[in-house]
Amino acid sequence: MNNTELPPYLDELRERLLKTGPLKLMDGSEVSPVEIFETNLKSLIGYTHYGDPPFDYTLANAFKHRYLQMTIMERAKKMKEKGMPVLFSFWAFPDLIIGSGATLIGPVPCGNEISLADNRSLKEEGHRFTSFESCPMEPAIALYLRDGKLPVDLTVYMTGMADVPCILNLLRRYPAISLFCVCIPYNGKGKPWALEYLADQLHTFVQKIGEIRGSKVTDEELRNGIRMMNQMRRSYVEYIDIFNSAETPPIAGLENSLVKSVGSVEAGDPVAIRCANEQLNEELRERVKKGIIPPTLKERPLRIYVCGLIIVSPPVHSFIESQGGILLGPECFDADFLSGDVDEKGDPYEAVARWWLEQRSWSSPCRDLEERTEWLIKTLRRYNPDGVIWTSIWGCQMEPPYARYLADKVEEKLGMPTMLIDQDDIPDVEIGEDGRFRMKGDHRTRIEGFMEILHARREK
Repeated sequence: MNNTELPPYLDELRERLLKTGPLKLMDGSEVSPVEIFETNLKSLIGYTHYGDPPFDYTLANAFKHRYLQMTIMERAKKMKEKGMPVLFSFWAFPDLIIGSGATLIGPVPCGNEISLADNRSLKEEGHRFTSFESCPMEPAIALYLRDGKLPVDLTVYMTGMADVPCILNLLRRYPAISLFCVCIPYNGKGKPWALEYLADQLHTFVQKIGEIRGSKVTDEELRNGIRMMNQMRRSYVEYIDIFNSAETPPIAGLENSLVKSVGSVEAGDPVAIRCANEQLNEELRERVKKGIIPPTLKERPLRIYVCGLIIVSPPVHSFIESQGGILLGPECFDADFLSGDVDEKGDPYEAVARWWLEQRSWSSPCRDLEERTEWLIKTLRRYNPDGVIWTSIWGCQMEPPYARYLADKVEEKLGMPTMLIDQDDIPDVEIGEDGRFRMKGDHRTRIEGFMEILHARREK
């Protein structure tokens, strides 16, 4: 696609983007704004529903986060060609993976193939292979691993953070797949044996990565990985503070969700993510200073925080913003950014183990509900929302058992309206008669009613 064919809003975005700096990657290379723009155009064309929602194309640096999300597989293949180990990680221990000189792929590429490309057959085949009770993306991931479609040397999984049926089926039926499981002790905070038990497993895990790369991983390398991850987390704390510094946030809900999902190290490169964040933060500060309102938002929108694991789909963001609201969070990613740094000076295995056992709020095997509730109340006060929506999904063991308890505590302590949405497999969307994504009618009705309550409370 040449410039003469670009619609005006993309042509204007290109001009804005070319005035920004390059993305610096973990291997020392850089990606120019031109390459970022051209690659994103291919993504817009290549996925069936990628262009359906109204993205904020006036925000130049968020396009870099989109680039990082849509190029996970390609960049991992390049790293593998350079001799760098590539792991598939179910959100597990990125500090140690990065510190071991490896990179990682998360569930996002598989999710894109299901949702953006509307490849429902992949999801259905995955459920037949694993279990109909599995979480939505992970059966497809199991197929990708089974068929060798992910360029990975090792898959790491930990109890309590991914779907047991998927992993068990891979272990039982395809033992040749290189898989490493880490058992996180239940309610292990403050228990020396739990810390030692988890740290020992992490040591064995890093040894395995060292065998793949052909050299022993040193403690100083791991501390460097921890430092890179901490620096990335701090750039997100700064982002969240900028987000909350204005009555009308300087970034819309869909872009916020994109920026946060990239930061869960789905993109596999904390250096690039930090670089993108710092450039975006500068742009957002300027928006706050000038009082610029994102084109999809209304002034002083209803602020609705999303708790739980499932990220709501683009049509839901669009609908809520059309009704004068914005979605904040989500909690599952804020838990990565607002749970503090990992210790950079001590034993790296104990430091990472302690962070998972004692600091990360959204980690149900490790921390009890009371502690998660305290963290959530503190985070909600930071965002100051008008209401809270819990999203839970059938088959995901992380949320359905806990959502009611947490919602009741939020209402009790903050007097804040809450709503629980139980979703079926691929969340809250369906394909309309015109072949485009639509919000499901029952979800639309419930969210519309919830927002009427929030509007009425604000008027009083």
